[in-house]
Amino acid sequence: VHLVCAGDVSMRRLAALTFTEKAAAQMRDRIAELFRGLAADAEGEAAYAFQALRGEVEFAPISTIHAFCALLLRQHAVEAGVDPAFEVLDAVEADLLLDDAAALAENRLAAEDPEGIEVFHALAGDTRDEIVKLLRRLRGAGVSPDEVTWHDGGGDVAAALAAAEDALADWSQVGDALEEERRPAHVDACAFTGQVIAAARAGEEASPFLAAQAEAAVAALTGPRVRAYTSPRKALQTALGELRAAQHDAWAPRAVLPALRRVLATYDVVYRDLKHQRAALDFTDLELRARDVLRRADATGRLLDLAPRGLLVDEFQDTNPLQAEILGLLRPRAPQFSVGDPKQSIYRFRRADVGVILDERSRVGADAVHPMNTSYRACRELVAGINAVNAR
Repeated sequence: VHLVCAGDVSMRRLAALTFTEKAAAQMRDRIAELFRGLAADAEGEAAYAFQALRGEVEFAPISTIHAFCALLLRQHAVEAGVDPAFEVLDAVEADLLLDDAAALAENRLAAEDPEGIEVFHALAGDTRDEIVKLLRRLRGAGVSPDEVTWHDGGGDVAAALAAAEDALADWSQVGDALEEERRPAHVDACAFTGQVIAAARAGEEASPFLAAQAEAAVAALTGPRVRAYTSPRKALQTALGELRAAQHDAWAPRAVLPALRRVLATYDVVYRDLKHQRAALDFTDLELRARDVLRRADATGRLLDLAPRGLLVDEFQDTNPLQAEILGLLRPRAPQFSVGDPKQSIYRFRRADVGVILDERSRVGADAVHPMNTSYRACRELVAGINAVNAR
């Protein structure tokens, strides 16, 4: 309101962004009410001008960040490579479509890459949900399947093997203390574990799966609830778990990672095809494509048509790194005023990152941070009562 009244910029070139459609509607109403109040206090042409500005509020880009990205893409559809009449999928619609894509992708993988999908079924059983979750996280971070890497846990196979052999030797000795009916299962578990360790020493590809099976077999055995039995069994379980993890670290980059990339790429391609058939974009598409349009404009020094000349960002603590990049690309030509509270960052499950607002606070410096010490959500008596309870 201050910028518009000062004549620095028109209402339609100011963007006010927030997290939900309800909050955007409330922001629009409040801005319109401010102009209504100014018109009521003014006379003549000034009153008429404020009334006209109140009408302009309806056409200003006051919206969620996703709606802003959608507007930007429609205005630059050719450059963005989208149908200007694209459909925006809400979260539920996107989840349902991604589930459909996952089912179709598995059928394609079963026919075209059975080895790839077999790796995952052997590793973790039914992996569709996990692959979908991983794909969501990658897309939200702007990472393509072929950029996925494997985190090395730092496991030492040789040390883990030695520890497993020692633990097996200790646990083998407790068999004589077991009741007669429990000894055969104990002997079988010891023999199987010995075979697993031998396979691991021989470098067999399947040994990580065998180690997991041995770990489960040892855990399933029952025996007396005395430390002489439970401590060696627990030590062997731990040693087998560490052996399995170390083997995965050594084996996964050459066996699992290539298959993981192929599986993720297939899921991603099928999902993209289904969206293309509907001329639809999900929220992550809006962010990624808007970012790409802004990156290209920034690289060439070009000012986008109808780009905002000023930004107000509410609930800044709920932005994610990709959204923060979009706002950063707009900032050189659109001074930004952000409002947020790190303590109210509660949308991590939607990729919100409290580090975004903390980094922004460091970037602008202490002189550009203005604390807001007045709360309109509670009275002094209520706050005092809550503080008194918490102090007990």
